[in-house]
Order: sequence, then C-alpha cells, then structure tokens
Amino acid sequence: MKRIFIVIVVTASLAIWTQAESADTSGCLYPAKPINWIMKYCSLVAETDDEIAIQESQCVKRAQADLKSKDQCAVKTKFKTKTCTLLLSKKYTDHKSVADCLKDKDVEPFVASD
Repeated sequence: MKRIFIVIVVTASLAIWTQAESADTSGCLYPAKPINWIMKYCSLVAETDDEIAIQESQCVKRAQADLKSKDQCAVKTKFKTKTCTLLLSKKYTDHKSVADCLKDKDVEPFVASD
C-alpha cells in the first residue's frame, strides 16, 4: 500500500512540475517557447512531422534571427499568425479568419514526440 501511495505522489508531482514548466508566466497569450511555434509553422510548410527534417529545413534556418529576439511573445505571435495564415490558405481549418484561428487554443505549438 505504501509503494502505491509513493508512486501516486511521484506521478502527481511530475505532472504538476511538467505543467509548471510549460506554463507561460510572461502574460503572452501563446504557451510554449518560440522554437515550438517556429517548428509548428515549419512542419506545415514542409508538410511533415519529422522533427529532424523540420529542424534541418530552410524554414527553420530562416527563423534563426527570430530566435535571437528578446521579445519571445512577439516571436510566438508572429509564428502562430503565420501558422494560422497557412492553415487558412490550405483550407486545413474551418476558421473564418486568422483572428479566429489565433483565439483557438487547439491550434497548438509543435511538441516533440517521445
């Protein structure tokens, strides 16, 4: 019984820590790090979810200057906007506008698979 309790406590602690790590405390509307939004946009441009292929793409290479920006929220906003624009142009979404897409929390940043 004691082992089960310890496993539950450790699992809950890891879940809380993971949420805290991914939470954006800067007040920016978009969670995650700028690289995650760049990777999301570039995955759509490259039409792949292969993380290595995306990282080696010209899209990511062109975005390197953005990663040097001190205004991380501006970078995230820029790349979520580019993502929404691309989703709309390719008709991959039912949103009526980029503004609608930007409000949608289901349009998420790229997350590396395990």
